[in-house]
Amino acid sequence: MNTCSTQGCPRGGQLRRGKCRACYEKWRLRQHAYGRFEPLFVDAAPAIAHIAKLRAAGVSWRRMSELTGVYRTQIRDIYPDAVKIGKSTAERILNTPIPAGKHTVALDNDRVPAIGAVRRLRALVANGWTQSYLAERLGMTIQNLSWVTHHKQDGISVRRDRDIRALFDELQLTPGPSVRARNLGVKHGWALPLEWDEELIDDPAAEPILARRTKWDNVQGRAIERREKVRELTDKGLSVRQIADQLKVTPRQITRDRSAA
Repeated sequence: MNTCSTQGCPRGGQLRRGKCRACYEKWRLRQHAYGRFEPLFVDAAPAIAHIAKLRAAGVSWRRMSELTGVYRTQIRDIYPDAVKIGKSTAERILNTPIPAGKHTVALDNDRVPAIGAVRRLRALVANGWTQSYLAERLGMTIQNLSWVTHHKQDGISVRRDRDIRALFDELQLTPGPSVRARNLGVKHGWALPLEWDEELIDDPAAEPILARRTKWDNVQGRAIERREKVRELTDKGLSVRQIADQLKVTPRQITRDRSAA
């Protein structure tokens, strides 16, 4: 039989935190009086809401278990209608950041919508980078890259999506050498990198920042003018948010402009 852990107490039976019922109640009241009582179980609602946000961001149950350190079966028992859960379990769930997108946390072989990859590849082509060069950088055949660029598939592997994002981040501010590639972009009406809001490029409902494609020199001129303004406002001590509000662009765009300055 289990024995109470309180020194001098011979009682046993069902214990709470290693104490018999009488000793536990005395300890609990004392902890409350000193403001030191920490419950083992807490309201499950905040954790359930956080799980819902993780799911909305595209985190699978398996990946959520890996990120939180909580068993999948335990998470499924909690979501969506548990009332109380262990405090440590709640903390592990709530301390798991909400990802910016599925691509940041998903497994390499998981699938994500191809729309973002399609737009990024089209923008790079419109920016003067040939499909053969992009295919070589990505370790793809031209045929496979063209398949993605022309949006002939709805989904793409997370690994491929990440590679395309990385290449887009590297080349988006640098015009490519191919007039032919740029003309191909004009022919199809593909937006340039700077015409996309980076925070919205993966949204199927999003549109390029400019109403219609303009000549490269015009777009480049707008970018240079905006970066000069960003530099000027930065020197005056304005924050990223303040500059974004003043220039009517996203804070992410201001961060990009500062990096390119």
